[in-house]
Amino acid sequence: MTHDDVEWTRDTFEPARLLAARSASWALLEACFERISVGMRSDEARASVDELIVARTGRKPWHPTQLRVDHETRLPFGAKPERLATVGAESLVLLDMGPIVDGYEGDVAITRRLDGSVDPLAKAAHDLHAELVLHWRLHRPSGHALYTFASERAQKLGFELATRGASGHRLADFPHQVRGQLRALDRCPRSGAWVLEVHLLEREGGLGAFYEDLLV
Repeated sequence: MTHDDVEWTRDTFEPARLLAARSASWALLEACFERISVGMRSDEARASVDELIVARTGRKPWHPTQLRVDHETRLPFGAKPERLATVGAESLVLLDMGPIVDGYEGDVAITRRLDGSVDPLAKAAHDLHAELVLHWRLHRPSGHALYTFASERAQKLGFELATRGASGHRLADFPHQVRGQLRALDRCPRSGAWVLEVHLLEREGGLGAFYEDLLV
């Protein structure tokens, strides 16, 4: 593969280290949720999470941590809420983080209720992501076809699939840049090269749920 190929990787790239960073990031995400307390504003909770990420990894995360609470969960990546939410005992919390572990980024995200109860929207985002991974493994669709399938499945489940800020992206090499969207890829994505993002929105109501993980 050449430098012009969206799936090109350097000779020094080690897939096993990327997978190790992914596993460590999921474990770190769990620890970060324990830092979120009732009464915090969402920006205060994010600052606390970032503090732990730096303490555990020795580096700032690769991308700005996204921590959304309740009405903020509908927002796309990077968007600022008009008003900050305050964490409640039953708040829906979205956490998207990209810690750097041993020189590789682990880009992971999940949405859940702070009290541990099962939220139908958050569960749907998680389950749809798992369904898409299985569909990719079995049928080998292009990235574009995979997201078309995702949108159709979201509609059947009674939700909308967000298109802004949640289109999947390259990961693999580090340091890296986003070199195209998975949603626009015209061939079957290579394992371990792409992050699959699912952001579901309620049709009626003000909530969203986001889940992302490496496509392997």
